[in-house]
Amino acid sequence: MGVPFSFPTAPGEPGATGPTGPAGPAGNPYESVTTNDAASAGQVARRVTGGNVELADGGSVGSGDATVGLYGAAVAGGGTAQIYRSGSRCPVAGLPVGVLWRSNTGGAVLYASLVSGEYTNKLGYSDGAGVDVNVGAEEMVP
Repeated sequence: MGVPFSFPTAPGEPGATGPTGPAGPAGNPYESVTTNDAASAGQVARRVTGGNVELADGGSVGSGDATVGLYGAAVAGGGTAQIYRSGSRCPVAGLPVGVLWRSNTGGAVLYASLVSGEYTNKLGYSDGAGVDVNVGAEEMVP
């Protein structure tokens, strides 16, 4: 007699869901890009002309424009940097716990460390073992 409360699938309607497919290929959670400046792990990067990055220092208006993420490892100027962008987890341990902001030296710091009147970007949340990166627009510290 059939199963109670079941309806046949009409042509063109989706049928039953199949099994989950295999995992996709492993990839890097970071972007590999040439940096114009030397930087330490956990410092802040911004995009510059030509597609490279540089240390996102400075506190004047516009200094946070094109901020893209965090350096994942120390790198020399002209080297290939690992940049962790929004939506990724940067595995840099030892940064302060809490919401991090871009300082005028290009570091990732807590809001209380910022200078009033300068410009900054919200960077994401650190649990001390890594940072969930979520770069925000530039804003002035009141």
